[in-house]
Amino acid sequence: MTTIAEVLAYWALLSLFLLYSTWVHFAAVMRMRALRDSGGISRDKDRTLWACGSLMLAIGLTLDALVQVVVMSPVMLELPREWLTTTRLIRWNRSKSTSWWTRNVRKPMVNLGKVLLDKVDTDGVHIQ
Repeated sequence: MTTIAEVLAYWALLSLFLLYSTWVHFAAVMRMRALRDSGGISRDKDRTLWACGSLMLAIGLTLDALVQVVVMSPVMLELPREWLTTTRLIRWNRSKSTSWWTRNVRKPMVNLGKVLLDKVDTDGVHIQ
């Protein structure tokens, strides 16, 4: 029989795996975007690389949707209203709520998202 502690440990490991995998795909997609924007790759000349980038984007978006349900919903104590984690973090970043949960859980998650995503985003700001 599985104990609550074991379930929480499995959830924590799955959450770390999903967060890390999603971030790696995000970083790879941002690199592909930088190459595209600088003229380093083009859709016509670099079809294989372009296809790999498109696959990375599709996998990353799928992972992001899983992060929304598996990780963010339990942490944020709400069902997702958005498809992507970034959209939820932006909403909470703009939130005027002063509840304990917002101050001590949601805003720190927003700040963690800023640390992990803003530096990697080619625009320099991912969570506004």
